[in-house]
Amino acid sequence: MNKINIEPGIPIVQNKTALNNLTTGTAEKVEWIKKLDYYSANLPLKPKIEISEYIESKWWLVPRRFPTIEDALLLSISDCREILLRSEHPQDYSWKSWLLPTWKIYRTNDWEFEIYGDDFYGYTSPSLWWIITEFNKNLKENCESNWLDFLDASYSIWEHISWNNYSIVADSSVQWNYYIYENFIWWKNNIIKKDSEITEIYRKLIMKYEEYRNFERFDNRNCPIMEFQYKIWWENKQNENELFFLQYLKTREIEQANFSLDNRELEDNEYQAMFVRGITPPEWIEINFWSVSTRLKDNEIEWFVFETANDFFKWHQKEIENIAQKNIPMCLIVSPFTTVIRGSNILDISQGHAPKSFLHKPPLSIIISKRTWKELFWLFCSNMKLTKIRILSDWKEAYLKLV
Repeated sequence: MNKINIEPGIPIVQNKTALNNLTTGTAEKVEWIKKLDYYSANLPLKPKIEISEYIESKWWLVPRRFPTIEDALLLSISDCREILLRSEHPQDYSWKSWLLPTWKIYRTNDWEFEIYGDDFYGYTSPSLWWIITEFNKNLKENCESNWLDFLDASYSIWEHISWNNYSIVADSSVQWNYYIYENFIWWKNNIIKKDSEITEIYRKLIMKYEEYRNFERFDNRNCPIMEFQYKIWWENKQNENELFFLQYLKTREIEQANFSLDNRELEDNEYQAMFVRGITPPEWIEINFWSVSTRLKDNEIEWFVFETANDFFKWHQKEIENIAQKNIPMCLIVSPFTTVIRGSNILDISQGHAPKSFLHKPPLSIIISKRTWKELFWLFCSNMKLTKIRILSDWKEAYLKLV
C-alpha cells in the first residue's frame, strides 16, 4: 500500500529524562534530536507564557502578565479592566490545542467581578478566591474529559486586550499564501494570495508572522498558527493600533507538489473534492476507510470522515484534536444547507478554533459535498464495511475513487 509522502510530525519529548534516554540510543535517534526545535526539545510547562516571554525578549509586543491575580488588581481599572485566566499545559505547543479553558474576568469595580467562561458566562462574584477555585475545577474537568494529565496543567494571568482577535497560518504548499481568521463581533476568514491587495492590518500580521517564525527557537520549516490581539484605544491609549502576540501552535511542515492536476479529466466512478489541503504522491495513495460511527483505534483507521451541519465544529473540537495529533487524514462532508447558509467561501463553513485544526494539522484535509459522499461511500457506510479509497491531491485539487 502506498503511504502519504509527508514527513511525519516530530514527536513531543515529554520531559528532560525522556530526551536523555533518547541520546543514549542509536545514531538515528541522536540525528532525530538534532532536528528538534528548541521548544520540542525543551517542552515548556507553560507554553503560552514561556513562548510569549521569548517573543517579548525580541522587543515585540505581548500583553502584560502577572505573577498573581492580586498583582493585576494593583493596577487601576482604567489601566487594566479585563483579566484573562489562560490554561497552560505542556501538550499545547505541538499536540492538542484549544481544549482547555480560558476565562475572562471583568472588573465592574474594585470589589465585584463578572466572569466569562464556560458555565459562568456573565456570572457576578465578589470573591476572587471563589473564581480561582471554580476555574481550577473547570480545568480539571476538561483535562479528564480530554485524557490529559491534570497534574501537568496550570494557568497564567494576563491582561485582556479588547477588540479584534486574529489568527494567521502560512500555506504549507504555496509560498506567500496565508489564511487569516478574524474575530471581533463578526467572523471573517480570508485566504491571502501573493499578489492580493491587502489592508494595513493584514500587512502587519504577515510581517510579524514571518519574523517570528524565523526566530532561532522555532522550526522555520513549520507553518504554525499564530494568534494576535489588535488593540484599538478604549481606556488606555498606550500602544493603540498595535498587534500583541498571544500564542504559537505547530501545524504542517512546508511541502510542495512536484506535479500538477490542472486540466485533469475525471476517470469513471471518480469524484473531485470541493477543497483540499495536503499533498499525495503523484501515483496517488490508497487508504482504509471506516464509517464515521466507528470508534477510532490506533493503527487501524487511516482515514476519518465527519458529516457536518452548521454547528459541526463547535461540538467536535475534541474529536478533531484527537485525530489531528494522530497524523490521520480527515474528510469533511458539507451538506447543501450548510453551503447555502455559509456561502461560497469554504473557510466560512464554521468559525472558531476547530476549523483551523481541521485545515492545517492533518497530513491531508479534504472537503466533499453531500452528493459525492452518498455516491462514493453510502453503500459501504450503511453496511459498516471496511473499504479502500484512492486519493490523489496536488494541494489545489483532489480526486477520490473506490478501489
